[in-house]
Amino acid sequence: MYTWNSNNVNNYIRWNFKLVLKTFLLCFLAFFIFYLIIVLLHIFNFKSVHTHHYFVYSLWLAPFSALYILLASFILSYKQNKLALFFNKIALNILLILFLFTTVYFLRFSVQFYHIILFLFLAFCLIIIVEFVLVSRILLKHDVHITQKVINIEPKIRKESLTDSWNELCCFNSRSC
Repeated sequence: MYTWNSNNVNNYIRWNFKLVLKTFLLCFLAFFIFYLIIVLLHIFNFKSVHTHHYFVYSLWLAPFSALYILLASFILSYKQNKLALFFNKIALNILLILFLFTTVYFLRFSVQFYHIILFLFLAFCLIIIVEFVLVSRILLKHDVHITQKVINIEPKIRKESLTDSWNELCCFNSRSC
């Protein structure tokens, strides 16, 4: 059995958030460059923007969707089952219905594929902001500060200590160890 060590848990959570942030920004940068190329091809009359498959336009939602699911998983890992269920299953659908209803009923637009992608983007952003605030409050309650620098770990020990940190995090969440 592992004993709970707050330094290892803090380091693991900070390292995990740092890794997620870096990969999110890297994916977003890659998709931005990809769409910049598409726009340049359109400007120089090589290929029209409207001839690309819809998948190309929805591809940039993937990092937002992954972050949305990851934050809901963090909420679930701290035994907030109902809240995690709400964010995973209900919140996105409620926001999408709200956006569609507002667009069709009040603004009198005919909804097209591009509107749905925009609605998904807005819904993901709103939910990510709320989830991040909740995760930050949960972590602060457990005295974990995301903004602190990760304590350097020697490279030969790093893999083992991260595995131990994961086990300690599981132990920390269950408090039965």
